[in-house]
Amino acid sequence: IAGNRITGVRPHHAPDRPQIGLQHGILVGTLLPIKGSGQYQPGAVVGTVTIADNDIDLSTEAPTKTMAQGIFVFGTTGINARIARNTITNCARNSIEVLDNYLSNDGGFIVIQDNKIVTATEGVALPSPQTPNGIVAGYFRDTTAAVDPKRFIRHVVLHNSVRTRGKTSIGVGVFTDGALVRNNHVVTEGPEAHAIRAVGSNT
Repeated sequence: IAGNRITGVRPHHAPDRPQIGLQHGILVGTLLPIKGSGQYQPGAVVGTVTIADNDIDLSTEAPTKTMAQGIFVFGTTGINARIARNTITNCARNSIEVLDNYLSNDGGFIVIQDNKIVTATEGVALPSPQTPNGIVAGYFRDTTAAVDPKRFIRHVVLHNSVRTRGKTSIGVGVFTDGALVRNNHVVTEGPEAHAIRAVGSNT
């Protein structure tokens, strides 16, 4: 998915949360983990994933009521992913979000590199009050995977430029063991913001 200009994305409402709008720029994965059984579906999304050189503006008139992801990758198995050189602006939740992706027997990795992010000034305080955020990677629905080397996929976060403008924003949030976060330029403007927040061991 490369070289696209994405703007004017109108939020739509989930049946179970009509008060919250959903807004995605690029989504790779399966909706099965958050619909139907609510369980991870092994092997539903596999292979090589490249998301590069896209320009995404997720401006919305209701940022505090919009669950937004500029680039959203989740529920995959053993992917070899590179998310690189994308520009993401005005996203009201997580500009790049890679959550609950798993190893396969052949391994797998996720590299987030050389992206330019400027968040919205406000965001939806769901599922946590930290918002809006730059890059969020690791495990949310299945936190046990974050500490299991047989299941967690390696996350590498390199050379990104992140400017967060929210009061409680996180520039780079890593919620897994064994991640590498190196040579990023993170600027936070909010009085309660975190530039880099790493939760896990051997990071």
